Amino acid sequence: ARGCKIYSEYKTKLNNVSGYSNMELHKYWRDGDCGRNNLIFQQRREHIVKVIHDAIRDLNQWEEAITKMGKKGERRDKHMNIKRITQYYCLVDASWKNDKEVAGVGWSLHSIQGSRQLQGSSSIRPTNTPREAEAEALRMAVRQLRALAYKNVHFKSDCKSLMDELAQHTNAASIVKVRNTENTSMIQDILNASKGNGFTFSYVARCNLMLVDELAKKARGTNQNYVISWR
Repeated sequence: ARGCKIYSEYKTKLNNVSGYSNMELHKYWRDGDCGRNNLIFQQRREHIVKVIHDAIRDLNQWEEAITKMGKKGERRDKHMNIKRITQYYCLVDASWKNDKEVAGVGWSLHSIQGSRQLQGSSSIRPTNTPREAEAEALRMAVRQLRALAYKNVHFKSDCKSLMDELAQHTNAASIVKVRNTENTSMIQDILNASKGNGFTFSYVARCNLMLVDELAKKARGTNQNYVISWR
């Protein structure tokens, strides 16, 4: 009878404090059985107020731990969602000497784990600037991967001004501030080919593009036709 009375007081106390469910209350009531064990095995009686306060303290600590675990889980899920959305990344580069000679382009597609899937390279007509060659390299890569039905590809280039202009065009908030450049038509082609495919773009340092840099240089130096190879 005394146990029922203690449980009733304990339940009322906890409900007043934080409104926990009966299942949680019962769990912590059972954890509170250690007070009864102390009485039976160690001949030591815990005061009921101390028992309740200790149980509330444990319950609060449990809630705090669960909250922290939940936040970690949210961060982990968010990170996992990013990985699920981006299935591949594509490195893109161009090789340019002057506006009188052919340029070269190269791109390489990789899984998100880093394994190479396929690559492409070609010489292209002379361009007025290195930036124009970079834009053509990206346009060729985007169009090719779209034609091959790849989705959720993140393209990386070391041409920061090109990546900035792409970001401007894809950001609805700043669309009125988009600058028109000599590559605007290429930018629009890239965006049109990207629609509905989950293609995204970002800048990457040149040191990360050694493979595609070699592909582009070789294509330019040999006046190579467009070649795609699977790995």
